[in-house]
Amino acid sequence: MNLFELKAYCEVNSKAILLLRTATSDYAGARCLMINGLGAGFSLGAQAIEKFLKASLLLADPSIKVRNLSHNLLELLTKSECHISEIAELDLRPMAQRFERYYQTRYPDNPNQPQGMDTIELNELDRFVIGIYTCLPCPRNVRFRTGLYADITFSLNKNSPYMTHIERWIKERNTSLAAIWPDIEAQYPLVMQELYPQPLQNV
Repeated sequence: MNLFELKAYCEVNSKAILLLRTATSDYAGARCLMINGLGAGFSLGAQAIEKFLKASLLLADPSIKVRNLSHNLLELLTKSECHISEIAELDLRPMAQRFERYYQTRYPDNPNQPQGMDTIELNELDRFVIGIYTCLPCPRNVRFRTGLYADITFSLNKNSPYMTHIERWIKERNTSLAAIWPDIEAQYPLVMQELYPQPLQNV
């Protein structure tokens, strides 16, 4: 997929692309809060999951009216599993149920308020998000230049090799991402070469 094809794809799937961007921002914010011991990260993490699931549904079928869908994470996951078989293999249903309960903690009188921060919760959020993102039904170059992969590979750009706040907080203590990072790092220059091919040198 070249740059023009990428732009055309993103225009046709603009709603999904916008959801991926906001979901990535929510995910980074949730991780920052959770790592620093702030309970608001749980509900923000649930919102990130919801947006990633809705984006995956839109990529699978752009005609789906996601605004009419429930906010229930288990229901959204079930719909995603029906459209994308790879997601069904991830066994995310228990986590969807847990983060659905955490989503309700944005109200102070909810009985599901987490009693403390646990590394397990952060790891499960990461496994959910990274799992969904790797299963997105879109071309590789779309996955790399929109949403999560675009933000975590910013520092790989030789022209501006610095780490943004979003990249930093997504990578911090992220074992799920670390497991696939070597492949992402290897694929990145190939994607950039396809999108921005170097002009032939005079010989």
